Amino acid sequence: MKKEKKKLISKSFEKWHHAELQALFGLTKRQEASALNGWIGAVHPIPDKREDDIAVLRTMLDVYKNDWNESDLRINFIGPLLFFVDFRGEGFMGFNDRPLSAEIGDYRIYGYADWLVARKSLTNTPLEPYFFIHEYKKFRATESDPLGQLLAAMLVAQTLNNDEQTVYGCYIVSNFWHFVLLERKIYAVSQGFDATDKDELGRIWSILVETKRRIGERNQRRTAQG
Repeated sequence: MKKEKKKLISKSFEKWHHAELQALFGLTKRQEASALNGWIGAVHPIPDKREDDIAVLRTMLDVYKNDWNESDLRINFIGPLLFFVDFRGEGFMGFNDRPLSAEIGDYRIYGYADWLVARKSLTNTPLEPYFFIHEYKKFRATESDPLGQLLAAMLVAQTLNNDEQTVYGCYIVSNFWHFVLLERKIYAVSQGFDATDKDELGRIWSILVETKRRIGERNQRRTAQG
């Protein structure tokens, strides 16, 4: 007798809450994580040639943060900041609004990543996702859980990559950036960094540059393995 295929429960990224992911997939939040501290504690100063540009972005965000919607935030602040960091590298690049899905246990988890960095194919399509950014104008109790949506995407990436390498992520609520690290079943979340504060925006810049550096090293190892 032919075995009946298991019927999966389909659930999109925005429907997940981080507590539900913990309960169903055994994820555990670690309050103090040396891996997270090593990532967000890296120091990469803003280059002199970019200081004026970054200052303009910071001022615009400070003035308009309560007026911009998500598209405004992406176009006027997040996009330019990521452009200045420049996530293009040998064998990887950034991608906008790309679909992802994976079967995990009894679930098919799917959705669109607002922005991700991934190993690219010869035709410049994403292969292995390394880093995600999801942005939100503000968080209300009736809306999706920003951390849950990001973790769902990171869990899908972990499954697709089929390795034990760390997956990185960030969710943005207005002017606050929270960085998230997922190692196997353990995740850690940083404090919120205020992008309207000069020093904290410098920290955000450092973390993004450190992320690019780590992705470059990882992709080199991946390429060498064939």
